[in-house]
Parts: sequence; C-alpha cells; structure tokens
Amino acid sequence: IFLPLSNKFLSNMLNEKLQYFLKDDNVRLLAADGMRDRISQLLEDIGYEDMGREQMASCLNISSRTLSRYLKSEGTTWRNLYIQLRMEKARKVLIHSNQSIELVAESVGFSSASAFSNAFSREHGESPWEFRQNNKQECLQY
Repeated sequence: IFLPLSNKFLSNMLNEKLQYFLKDDNVRLLAADGMRDRISQLLEDIGYEDMGREQMASCLNISSRTLSRYLKSEGTTWRNLYIQLRMEKARKVLIHSNQSIELVAESVGFSSASAFSNAFSREHGESPWEFRQNNKQECLQY
C-alpha cells in the first residue's frame, strides 16, 4: 500500500503498521472461523480435487507453515484432515444418493474407484458398497 505523504519516514512507518494490522486481522479471522471449516468449504467449492498442503495454503493466502500451525492447534495434520474431509463427503454421498461407486470416487477427488474403495475400506473397515447397504437400512428405519 502506498501512502502519499511528504514525510518519507512517516509514510514508511504508517505503511508498515498498516501492513501489520491487515495481516494480523486476517489471521484473527482465519482463527475465528476455524481452519477446518474454511478448508472444508474450500474443498466443497473446488470439488475435492487432489491437493497438497502447499496448494491449500496458497488458496487460503497463508504459508504452508502457518497452515500446519493452525491445524496442529486444532489437533490434526493436513494429510489427516484432507482424508477425513474426503471420507465425510463420501459417506454423505453414499448414504443420500444412488450414484455409482465410480461417481462417488470422482466426486471426492479419487482418480479411480479401486483407489477410493481401498482408502474407504482402510478408514471404515468395510467397502463403500457395504457401508451404503448397512447405512441405507438405518436411514430407512428413522
């Protein structure tokens, strides 16, 4: 930000303070929202594409180190959170739609149904098909 003041020293000092204030305010907003919620919304918006920590940090306009610190304060890591959010979305789609496993895999950012099935089975102890069958029955009971 350029402040057109005749006193260069004062202009530089005000500019530094303004930059610090804007940066600090941005950090407070990120912390207030909860990093998990911000990331979840962003992944929903961009379609759960395969994304690394550096890419997500860039989307959030913060450094990857800062993202790691926020996630650590929330008790998780980027990789764990990313897997968890993808699996949450997959569970919702499996229960509330009749989409094929291939389409569900694609909707949560997996390149193949087999990669999705393996990851899902590792997380939940049952295949996506078994999960759908077991939980659709529970949904119908309520």
